[in-house]
Amino acid sequence: MNKKIILLTGSIDIARNNVPYTVITNLSERINQYLSNIRKIILHTNFDYIVFCENTNYDYDYSFLIQLAESRGKKLEILSFQTNETQVREKGKGFGEGEIIKYALTHSSYLQDGTLSFYKLTGRVFIKKINLILCLDKNKKNIFLKTSKCSRPAIDSVFFKVNIGEYKNYLLESYKSVNDINNYYFEHVYYEALIHSPMKVNRFSVLPYQDGVSASNGMHYNLSFIDAMKKGIKLYLGCYKINTNQPRLKTYLIFEPYDSGHRKEYMTNILSHIIDNDEYSDKYIFAFNSILFDILECEKYKSDKIHFTLIPKSVTANIWKRAMHEYSIIVKLYKQFRFDHVILPDFYTFTPASIFKKYKFKISGILYKPFNPKEKYSFLLRIIKHIQYFCISRKKHIQSIFILNNPKLSSILNKTYLTDKFTNLVDPVPIYTPSNINPYSQKNKIIGLHFGSLDERKGTLSILHSLSLIAPEIRKQLLLAFVGMPSIQSKEKIEHEIQKARRMLPEITIDYRPEFVSDDLMENYYQFAQFVLIPYKHITMSSGVLGHAARWGNYIIGNKGVVGDLINEYQLGEAITPTNEEIARAITTFATKKSTINKENAQKYVRDHSVSQFVKTLFT
Repeated sequence: MNKKIILLTGSIDIARNNVPYTVITNLSERINQYLSNIRKIILHTNFDYIVFCENTNYDYDYSFLIQLAESRGKKLEILSFQTNETQVREKGKGFGEGEIIKYALTHSSYLQDGTLSFYKLTGRVFIKKINLILCLDKNKKNIFLKTSKCSRPAIDSVFFKVNIGEYKNYLLESYKSVNDINNYYFEHVYYEALIHSPMKVNRFSVLPYQDGVSASNGMHYNLSFIDAMKKGIKLYLGCYKINTNQPRLKTYLIFEPYDSGHRKEYMTNILSHIIDNDEYSDKYIFAFNSILFDILECEKYKSDKIHFTLIPKSVTANIWKRAMHEYSIIVKLYKQFRFDHVILPDFYTFTPASIFKKYKFKISGILYKPFNPKEKYSFLLRIIKHIQYFCISRKKHIQSIFILNNPKLSSILNKTYLTDKFTNLVDPVPIYTPSNINPYSQKNKIIGLHFGSLDERKGTLSILHSLSLIAPEIRKQLLLAFVGMPSIQSKEKIEHEIQKARRMLPEITIDYRPEFVSDDLMENYYQFAQFVLIPYKHITMSSGVLGHAARWGNYIIGNKGVVGDLINEYQLGEAITPTNEEIARAITTFATKKSTINKENAQKYVRDHSVSQFVKTLFT
């Protein structure tokens, strides 16, 4: 619901305060003007909540107005307090105005939600066509009009709209600088505070014509037809616009042409976090193939800052052809959207295009199998990788290359190639709610889980080959679950080995679920497992599986390298060389000893690898 809130500021009994530069001081005249205007706001505007706050602590029975508001389905709140009379006398009524707004934001029942905006109106003034403004400007957070006072730029302080949270952050204490005697008025102070803030300030869609009398000079606010026309034209031309220090909004393209493995989880994390957090105010264009678009149910992500576009899925295995195919798509998208920055969830396939092509935008991406100059490679491969990474480090359009969960390797690469482009990126641990349903075929077994994209490089075949090396009495106790879509190149081999294991080793239970699973079902798999297998073949590969397993306290058997370093650092299980024999030994050891992990360290791992940190690093 878009709550329509107005704050009416007032100062009823000002004669005793001797407020400088105020002409209308008659108590009876002032109270009648306030009452008349509040009644008018109740009867003739579409505000849901009306807050009247005055600073002379004047005792008056407003019950008839409160009842009138209730009869119209509205809420009227009356706040009254005693201002700092000495400060108001010394600094002027602008000090009192700022103090009133601060008091209202501190004490009003309707001005506490920092995500909402409210209209502030001087209490004895009415705005003509105010309902039209409410309709046209309902989606604008902050609206101020620029004007001039004493030949200096200022805001029109009679009527404006402002976000509660941003007012508290950037404007709340500004009134303390007011000094009417030195011609430094409320309007000047707030203009200065606004232009030095990061707030986005809009203009009114139509000119807010004021109807009332100025307390400062006793003159009517009413404009002549000619003056109103002039002001309307100036408003249209942007003459009243206030430019702040708000950084220029960027447009990002998140380019994801694939749909396997971690893609769904990463994109879900990014989408949800951007939508739920106001700090991400840029424009984000997500380019997905139709399969990933449907898997993510993108229709449910509704936000003005999010846009989706469909792209074809690359079918060639040749990395050069694939890179050129992706390059051609990105160039077409640039012509359409004119984005500033491309985020590539998989930089590896795009590497040739990033080196040999020129770009008018920045590129950043994640490397899943990064080159480590300290490791052993063939002579030819080492030369190729050095040339490749040197070129990457020298290309100005490449901003960041993200290395998952490996600050040590990021540092090595930056030192080797004299750059700062290689950046550690935490592999995030999203928190999903399980349905608490045990998904395994048998409940009384020692359950081991191998989850994710099933592939030879993920150690899937090594796990299956290791089963014959486990003693029959141990195999009888085990249920091993292989959950996830097998890769195209490994699918036939994996399913052949599963059938073979079921036939040759009938005492072991194998659950094979070659499918994408929902987030809650995924959590169930971890929730009811005792140990998790991550015997990856590539030592520089990270794994999101590690985070989910840590969250549920699963004992982790993973490969030495990035995964193994994290296992050892957080005491999450055992790091092994992923041979058939080592996998069999580690499973046997766990089944025999019922090993456990350090639960406190596991929760620390989850905190250290938050979705918030992941998204922040990507878009910094």
